[in-house]
Amino acid sequence: MKPRKLNPKIIRVYDTVKIVNPVFVIRCGYPLGAEDMRQEIREHYGRAIQDLMDSVRNGNKLVSSDPNFSLSSCSSEERSHSKIIDALAYIRLRAKDFGGDKRTLHTKVIEELRGKETTVQEIKIVKTGTYVSGNELPQPKG
Repeated sequence: MKPRKLNPKIIRVYDTVKIVNPVFVIRCGYPLGAEDMRQEIREHYGRAIQDLMDSVRNGNKLVSSDPNFSLSSCSSEERSHSKIIDALAYIRLRAKDFGGDKRTLHTKVIEELRGKETTVQEIKIVKTGTYVSGNELPQPKG
């Protein structure tokens, strides 16, 4: 049996492609993402979290770190800092009504990749749209 000719309009893994429109999908989901919120918490409260950790560790009242703040290189301290940020991000997400019924694509344009050639590493299918529960669907007339 003769093998079928592949459709050239379908992109497959390991195909070489030219990037014509450099819009890349960061994630598919709800408008607020956990990583976005972690980054926001890290930027706004990172120093305060470190100050609190230092104060608790040393048994002092709350002290402020120097303006040249940097997280200690101790891996257990980094993990503790991360856990606190995760917990605060979760609190912030809940306060902003994280979730909802709309799933959308969140993209980023990377202009410097326009016109470059690359190899397709993975193909992923995601679903977007508005969630409709079963009891809201139109019922057939019978």
